[in-house]
Amino acid sequence: MAVALSITQIYLKIVYAFVFHGYVEIVYFNLSTQLEYACNITSPQGFWGKDEYPNPRKDVNYCGRNCTKSWVCDPAGILTSHQADDLDRTLDRIATSGNCRCTQCTSNEGHYIYVALMSRMKISEGQTKEMEAYAFSEHLKEKWMGGTCGNIVVIVVSTEDKQMPTNPGSEASAILTLECIKLIYNEVKPLVKTRGYYSALKSMIRRYKYSLKTLTFIPLGECHCWWTRSPRGHM
Repeated sequence: MAVALSITQIYLKIVYAFVFHGYVEIVYFNLSTQLEYACNITSPQGFWGKDEYPNPRKDVNYCGRNCTKSWVCDPAGILTSHQADDLDRTLDRIATSGNCRCTQCTSNEGHYIYVALMSRMKISEGQTKEMEAYAFSEHLKEKWMGGTCGNIVVIVVSTEDKQMPTNPGSEASAILTLECIKLIYNEVKPLVKTRGYYSALKSMIRRYKYSLKTLTFIPLGECHCWWTRSPRGHM
């Protein structure tokens, strides 16, 4: 994986441009090019362990999102920048929807849905790919939860391992039950099989958004998914 330039390296490039060339344009070209490179670090191999995977809200240099906070981390560049931006706009609206039901949530706080994409996971000894993917999502959920009350959802996409689990926090899981998640995933499975990850994620997130809008908790074992309603035009 490429390494970001340090401030010292960038400074030296500026000094070199001034001393040896004397053109501000060269300084600008050097600086903007190197900063763009530093902000779009990718790992084509995408071989990640759960302890080292970057947080798109904090490790902005390592998620392929132009050095900006995001809900999508895509170090391997599986999505295009436009596709990731489109998902981010929806995820931003969900995060500020005011649908969180915890007493400590603010009036405009919603649910934090993270998307963690990679080509491959590091498989622990004795683990199947399915077990590792769930452990990966569980680890990220606990690590990224911060001060939330469980109003978090983590979607892990490992393309070469053919795994795409969704792991909701305690508050979100009252609505996004295992049955609900399975039904929604089965709906997008044909897209996943043809590597249509963007379309699959867009559809899943739309379903999660409408399921999480319900105003009451759902009894354990029941499902309150809106997959049958196909709410178009509201992403």
